[in-house]
Amino acid sequence: MINDDEIIIDVIQQETYSNYQRICSTNHIMDELKSIQESSGFAEKCYLIIPAKNMAYGSNGRLETISESGIDISGLSSKYSTSFQLIDQKLAVVSAYPQSLRDDAEFVVVTFIDEKNLQMLLDDNCDQYNTFLLLEETQCNWYLAGSDASYRLDDASLQRDHTYGNDRILQKGILNNNFSLSAHLNISEIEGKWFQLVFWGMLILLVVSTLFFGRQLYRLLSLPINTLTDAFEHIKRGDFSVSIHYHRGDEFQKIYSGYNNMKDQLKELIRDNYEKELMVSKAEMKLLQAQISPHFLYNSFYNIYSLAQLQDCEGIQNLTSRLAEYYRYITRNKADQVELWKEYEFTKNYIEIQNIRFGDRIDCRMEALPSDLSSFMVPKLFMQPMVENAYRHGLKDVESNGILLITHHRVADGNLTIIIENNGKEVTDEELAEINHRLKIETFHGDEELTGMVNTHRRLRILLGENSGISLGRSDLGGMKVEIHLEFSGEGKPNV
Repeated sequence: MINDDEIIIDVIQQETYSNYQRICSTNHIMDELKSIQESSGFAEKCYLIIPAKNMAYGSNGRLETISESGIDISGLSSKYSTSFQLIDQKLAVVSAYPQSLRDDAEFVVVTFIDEKNLQMLLDDNCDQYNTFLLLEETQCNWYLAGSDASYRLDDASLQRDHTYGNDRILQKGILNNNFSLSAHLNISEIEGKWFQLVFWGMLILLVVSTLFFGRQLYRLLSLPINTLTDAFEHIKRGDFSVSIHYHRGDEFQKIYSGYNNMKDQLKELIRDNYEKELMVSKAEMKLLQAQISPHFLYNSFYNIYSLAQLQDCEGIQNLTSRLAEYYRYITRNKADQVELWKEYEFTKNYIEIQNIRFGDRIDCRMEALPSDLSSFMVPKLFMQPMVENAYRHGLKDVESNGILLITHHRVADGNLTIIIENNGKEVTDEELAEINHRLKIETFHGDEELTGMVNTHRRLRILLGENSGISLGRSDLGGMKVEIHLEFSGEGKPNV
């Protein structure tokens, strides 16, 4: 656990967490402790202790003080990050972060060895010749013998002598010589005609038992942990192709399954984040390209020319003032998001400019914006291009009685849908299906109008959430209806 970046972050940065994050952090730590305990038959219980906070997380799911846990860590010390220590005469694996077991350690992981299971393993490897096995931790002066041999351990020097009564003692260092395994052979039982054969057979059995014991510990503990560590090293290097395949049905399978899911989700999040950044970059480029429409600019100059011919100075002043506001908004404001009321006023100013051009041919009705939603943040220039499309394609051939209607209605959780519809050119079912399909799959198209609409749709989804975006339908007025869905439950909320 001392090499688990998530555990380290949870311990060190927990003071900065919200209550919900602290609960999630606590559950995560306890789940990891429980996984360590359940993944090995030789771990009795596990604790993660934070000395500076006087806190002890237990694999039993309890969070208590260090004194309540019954662990006295004041006498523990080691120059290594992981060591074997005696705590209340019980052997434990003690790991400290960041480097060694000192007073300034951020946290300490204590795993108590299940002596009962170890003793059963020793008993299973005994017979009439090998009377009992003795396991000793060389640094802590700790030893454990088979249950039938406990009455013999009246002399602390027993495990170091090569003879004891009728017994002969064979020793072997295991687990990097941290432990010594002693086999007590009953000489009186093995003396006789077949002494040599039986003796060497037992010696071979001892070696095999030693190798088996060491291999079992390695297979049950070290190998699965090393496999997981190697997999995380691949992720650290940015390689997400490594999955762990494990089919033994134990606790490590759950851990490996969680790792595989985490790896896939992390890969997906990185890909989504990259694609979103790429889409935002493309959207910004399209926005810059669309900020100055030559078609709109030519029509504006022609309108000024016409007003000048009529010597309508007041009309020229009104039009040039509105054009100045129009270009000031799209060129000076570099932010990608603005308050909703600013976008609404900008669109209203654009409509006033078009009213000068079309006169009484088109009647535009624009419903007032709800005051409580006016300060919500929205993507810049998400509304005006939809209105411009209505003028350029839906209403351009209308000679009289044209209608452009802009309304809105509120939906669940305070979200808003803005509706832009007209009575201009009718659209076919095939055209509507094609455009809605393009919006659904977010694919750019060669058509300028459709490209701008898809661009705006993607910007809404990126900045406000996946429930935001554009959908098209046929208006009751006869032309096209554009619905702009704005989700204000996330980033769109105002800063107050």
